[in-house]
Amino acid sequence: MGLGFDEQAGPRGNRRNGLVHAVACGVSSLVFVVLATTATWTLATHDQPWEPSAAPVELLLAFTALFSAVFTGVQAWRYGDGGEVASRPSGSAARVPPPPPDHLTTDGIDPDVETRRLRALSWRAMAVVLLWIAVLAGAVWGMNAQIDAAERLLATGTRVSGSVLSVHNPRKGTPTMEVSYLAGGTVRTATIVRDGTDAYVAGQALTVVYDPADPGRVRTLREGNDDQLVLGGLVVSAIAALVAVPWSVVAASGWRRRYRAVRRTGWRAASAVVRPGYENRRGSRNWTPADIHVEFRDGGRLLLGTVFSTHGASWLEGGGSRRVLVGGADQRMVVVFPHGRRRKTPYAVPAYTRSRGKRAD
Repeated sequence: MGLGFDEQAGPRGNRRNGLVHAVACGVSSLVFVVLATTATWTLATHDQPWEPSAAPVELLLAFTALFSAVFTGVQAWRYGDGGEVASRPSGSAARVPPPPPDHLTTDGIDPDVETRRLRALSWRAMAVVLLWIAVLAGAVWGMNAQIDAAERLLATGTRVSGSVLSVHNPRKGTPTMEVSYLAGGTVRTATIVRDGTDAYVAGQALTVVYDPADPGRVRTLREGNDDQLVLGGLVVSAIAALVAVPWSVVAASGWRRRYRAVRRTGWRAASAVVRPGYENRRGSRNWTPADIHVEFRDGGRLLLGTVFSTHGASWLEGGGSRRVLVGGADQRMVVVFPHGRRRKTPYAVPAYTRSRGKRAD
C-alpha cells in the first residue's frame, strides 16, 4: 500500500458500496425518526400506546438506528465523492517510499510526536463518546424518575375532590389549569400542567391527588403534573446525546483507523493549499468540506477531501501554501499543519484521497 493509494480498491466497487450504504442510511434514518419520536413523546406525556417503562428500550433502539444512519451516511458520502479514489495519483506520490524520518521535520513538526498525538486524539474522542453516553443515560434515568415519582404519588397519595378554577391555553407554552382542593382542612390551590389530551372547563369537578407530607405536591388522575423545566432539559439532553454519540463514535473510530494507517505508511513532507470543497461529479458548486491540494517534494500530487470534524480545515482556506506532513492511505489520510487556529502546536486534519490527477494550481 502506497501513501494515499490502495491498490485493491476500485471505482466501480466504490459506486456499488456507496449505493448500498445510501439505502442502509435511508432505512436507518426512518427507523430512528419513528422510534425516537414515539419514545420521547411517551416519556414526556405518559399518554401513548406504548407503556412508559418501554420508552428507554425504544430510545436505545433509536440510538442504534441513528448510529447506523450516521455511519452508513458518512460511508455513502465518502464512496460517492471518491469514485476515483482507487486511481493512482499522478507523479511519484504512490510509488516513491517515504524519505527517512530525519528529512521529514517540517516547520517544527516532529513526525514521531504527531504519530503519538494521533493515538491520543483517538482516546480523547472515545472519552467524549463515554461522556455523551453518560449524558444519555442520565437523561433517560431522569425522565424515568419523574414518571416513577408521578406514579408513586398516584398510588400512595391522598385523593380528594377538587374543582377547576381556570384553564389556560397559551399560544406558546404549556397548557395549564388552576385547581382547588381540600388538604388537611385547608382549601388550597395549585397549578396543574396539562400534558394529556383531555379538555377541561372552569367549574369542572375532578379528583386531586396530593402528597400528605407535602400537600403542595399534587396531580390529578389523568395529569402527572411533571416539572416542565426539568423535563424539558432532560428531553433536550437526551436528543442532543442521541445525535452526539453516533458522531463521536464515528470520530473516534476514524482517528483510530488513521492512526493505524499512519503507522503503516509513515509521514511525507509536502506543501498544501486549502481550498473550498465542491462537488465534482456533476460539476455543480454545492458546498462540501474543504479540499486540500497536496504537492510532494518530488513533484507528486494528491487531491484530498476533508470530513466533517472539529479538526476541520475550512478556516485554513485562502491562506496560501503551507508546509505539512501527510500520512495514511485511501480513506484514512491525515494532514498535519504547523499550527491550529488558536494554538501554536501542530494541527491534524482528517482527510481522504479524493481523486487523481488534480492539480493544486
